[in-house]
Amino acid sequence: MPVGSVGPWFDRALDALRSQSHRRLEIILVLDGLGSDASDAVHSVAAEDPRIVVVENAERRGAGNARNVGLRVATGDHVAFADADDLVPPDAYERLLAVFAESDPDVVSGRAEQFTADGREVTYWTTDDALWATGGSALRISDTPQLAFDHTPWNKVFTRTWLRGSGVEFPTGTTCEDVSWWARLAVRATVDVLPEVVYRHRRHDESVTSGIGRGDDLDDWIAQTRAATGTYTAHGAREATAALGRRLIRREAWTRVRGIDALGPDGARLLVDFVRWIETWADVSEFDQLSAFPRTAYALLRQGEPELAADLVQTFDRPSEDAVALWRDLATGCDRAIGPDAERAAALWRERMFRPAVDAAQRGETLPVRPEVVAAFWDEFIGGGLDEHEQVVLSALRDGAVDDVAFLRRNRRVRPTADRRRGGLRISVAGLERAVHGRIVLERGGARTIVHEGAVSSDAVVISTSHRPGDRWSVDFPLSNGRSHRVAVTVAPSGLTRFVGAVRTMSGRRA
Repeated sequence: MPVGSVGPWFDRALDALRSQSHRRLEIILVLDGLGSDASDAVHSVAAEDPRIVVVENAERRGAGNARNVGLRVATGDHVAFADADDLVPPDAYERLLAVFAESDPDVVSGRAEQFTADGREVTYWTTDDALWATGGSALRISDTPQLAFDHTPWNKVFTRTWLRGSGVEFPTGTTCEDVSWWARLAVRATVDVLPEVVYRHRRHDESVTSGIGRGDDLDDWIAQTRAATGTYTAHGAREATAALGRRLIRREAWTRVRGIDALGPDGARLLVDFVRWIETWADVSEFDQLSAFPRTAYALLRQGEPELAADLVQTFDRPSEDAVALWRDLATGCDRAIGPDAERAAALWRERMFRPAVDAAQRGETLPVRPEVVAAFWDEFIGGGLDEHEQVVLSALRDGAVDDVAFLRRNRRVRPTADRRRGGLRISVAGLERAVHGRIVLERGGARTIVHEGAVSSDAVVISTSHRPGDRWSVDFPLSNGRSHRVAVTVAPSGLTRFVGAVRTMSGRRA
């Protein structure tokens, strides 16, 4: 464990190691340039547990160097790495080591999760592929290219003699020390994957992971990513190279593109060069398969337009009050740089304004963009192309009727059907979230008649009025400001009609 500072997170991280159910541990703490007070505090804790070994670097040399130092000191049959602000679940090493007893891999990897101070927990992005939900044994990069995604050192246990014998050490002088390191190991490793959480990564503002979104150490990450790709290419791992390219475009590189505002001119130019480099070896159709927002941003970068890409991100990543004015100026630049596209504004509006607003309304959350902005953008740049249901939703957004939007979103798949019964119809409404007030309306001969008003639910409603040819039935759900959500009723053919149709079909076959 590299230790660059001592505080509550370090104490908890060390306690998690000391509390492992697998007791035969050697816990090597590499103090990376700690001051004397902090160093004394660590030595004091180490005096309480003979399993703790303390190694000190007089100067701070980074996590990569610290891990190399610790690996050279280690004496166990297996070795694992942990960070000083994360948590290892109590039985993680016991579970990982049990895999070695069943097979003979070089590495066992498990799923990692990320947690934050506010209690949010998600699967860590390097292990969110289905492989870490199902597991696998005796995997090689040649047959399991997803292994290229799993570059973190801390969700794994290694056979120590194999790791030392590989000659692969962590690069130093970089904050992205694991990216190229894992590539050099992955091309020669046999890996078992344990489909269980074995590591909990703490996400906080000072972490390297958080710094990615701010564009911290972009040059380090680019250099290490280039080196990793070169390793896979040199070893003929074509599927892994392709998988890495796809992942870069959809995930890691896109994260940096969304943070382009924080990069400054030099960083933005680095990003342009990096995206153009990806084009030289990855499947460029991956760019075209993206949704409108990332596809447009990448297109601008590929044309050497980082300023326009930054403006695009500013306009649509979190649409602001002035999104209409921003796009009015930006649209011309996009047309000039990457060619005119009549559908571009509509696609961006749907992806970054309309759908996020509607989804947030459905969840009962604050809308990410003011409803009036959504309507104003549509009015000025689009003005058409909505189906009937979307038009009602947009009308509700225009009036700021968020409750109506939520209702429409929750019940967007309502499907009323009617079966003919002696003396009338039986109408059922599928897809309705819960019983609500509604009207069943008959249109006959140009006149509209409300034949039922009250609670409408998924249960059948029996209507005494008979059905005639030309009748049209609908279910209307009243909304605010005089609006209503109308859904046509599909009337099943009568038994006689079905019988006659069947007879005609059979007669045709005989003929």
